[in-house]
Amino acid sequence: MSKDDEYDDQMAFPFAEGKAVEKVNSPAPAPSSDFLGKILKEVKKRNESPAMKRIIDATNKSK
Repeated sequence: MSKDDEYDDQMAFPFAEGKAVEKVNSPAPAPSSDFLGKILKEVKKRNESPAMKRIIDATNKSK
């Protein structure tokens, strides 16, 4: 087995044979409020569509 094959096996199975998983100490950066605002606008727009209103109404009636 060549060095390349060994490396490929490690990459394909990083959790095999009891290998420790490296911890990442830095948390993911928080999304910006501008980005969250864009998502909220998109969700509102979709919820106000006629098709979504029919789905919401049908769901509420079945409760």
